[in-house]
Amino acid sequence: MKKIIITLVAVLAFTAVATAQPKSIGGRFGYMGLEVSYEHNMAGANFLELNGGLDFGWNGDPGFIASGIYNFMIAQPNWSRGEWGFYAGPGAFAGYLDDKIKIDHYDNQVGVAHASGFAFGITGQVGLEYTFWFPLQLSVDVRPYLGLHINGDGKHDVYPTKVGLYDRGANLGLAPTLSVRYRF
Repeated sequence: MKKIIITLVAVLAFTAVATAQPKSIGGRFGYMGLEVSYEHNMAGANFLELNGGLDFGWNGDPGFIASGIYNFMIAQPNWSRGEWGFYAGPGAFAGYLDDKIKIDHYDNQVGVAHASGFAFGITGQVGLEYTFWFPLQLSVDVRPYLGLHINGDGKHDVYPTKVGLYDRGANLGLAPTLSVRYRF
């Protein structure tokens, strides 16, 4: 009986601590895609950001991407009635994405094509957010991706299975992205 009571108290305490931390949910819109975004405050002003959504597929097929970033609040200037914050942090990503690949033709010529495949790697984020005095949060950030891309199905001469550097996210991830979230 003691174990059940102790377990119940521990679960309730953990739930109370988790729900007491500010959270926000909304969308992230940018050149690379459209994502559902969730933030959960951790220690102090630092927060964990989880995103998942559609990657537009630059000159290729659309795909899916998911990422998780632990952001450190660098500064919180007191510029106006709401709350400002500069943040940055490391993270990881995975998804099924389009990327450019080099292809070798039978006539020993090298070309470039697009192929979809599984990608995973590291990411980093730098941004600025503003939380209004009502429960609305806006943020602008950049998030480049760098990782491996496994593409092709190995059945075609044009798209053989290859593992390569996922470089599309390193370039296009530097385009600013807007997030709109409801904070609760």
